[in-house]
Amino acid sequence: MQKNYLELVKSKYKVVIILTCLVVASVVFITSLMPFEYQSNVQLLIIQDEASSDLYQASRAAERLGESLSKVIYTTSFYEKALDTKLIDSSYFSEDEQERRELWSKSVASSVIPGTSILEIYTYSTDKQKAENLASAIAMTLSKNGAEYYGEENNVEIKLINDALTSKNPVKPNLPVNIALGIVIGLALSAVYLLFVKVPTLDKFGEELNKESESKNKVEIKKDKIEDIFEDEIVQVLEVNNFKNTDKYKLEPIELVPEFSMYDHLS
Repeated sequence: MQKNYLELVKSKYKVVIILTCLVVASVVFITSLMPFEYQSNVQLLIIQDEASSDLYQASRAAERLGESLSKVIYTTSFYEKALDTKLIDSSYFSEDEQERRELWSKSVASSVIPGTSILEIYTYSTDKQKAENLASAIAMTLSKNGAEYYGEENNVEIKLINDALTSKNPVKPNLPVNIALGIVIGLALSAVYLLFVKVPTLDKFGEELNKESESKNKVEIKKDKIEDIFEDEIVQVLEVNNFKNTDKYKLEPIELVPEFSMYDHLS
């Protein structure tokens, strides 16, 4: 089966290529309809006062604090404080609360680098400058107003270590990744098509050929048997008719040339 399937793929490689190209073309078309967004990135270092605990405990506490702040960024309270920096165009976000939250969540992403206390902020926008301003506004808000979310008594400092860096080209949607995904999907669909559509048809055709071949063999065998039977009958007839009754108790052989036989009629 595996060998037959490989042979089928080789013989139907054009089908595989066509299906894959169609899927990739569809992915590229859908991608072209999506808005292209730029990305801006800032990094902040969370510094925990080492006098209150040992170095390891301070680092772990700063990392946990960074994870908490990465969730705070999505809140309405933080959004309003970011607007106060005057770096964000308020008209970009809808006045409807639900729509504004959805757009804010899509425009901002944050994470803590594992094993460190570095908080990374990513912002996205169809305009490069808006993406950069949004990242700068979030970094400024965390630096100036972060104590409102972790408490001033914790002796924590949030320091900007990398200014906003904006991508030169759009990063969303990711065209190379989408094309690669389209190729994988196209190959998978081609494999399914060949496996469940083409192979059973070939197998069925092969079974019919086998049945037809078996039927022919049976007919030939029967024909041979019939010919053997007729030949035996002819020989017996010749053996009986090849004697002449000369007297009451003795039969003398004579030469007999038959003019007609059942075998001649069969052939």
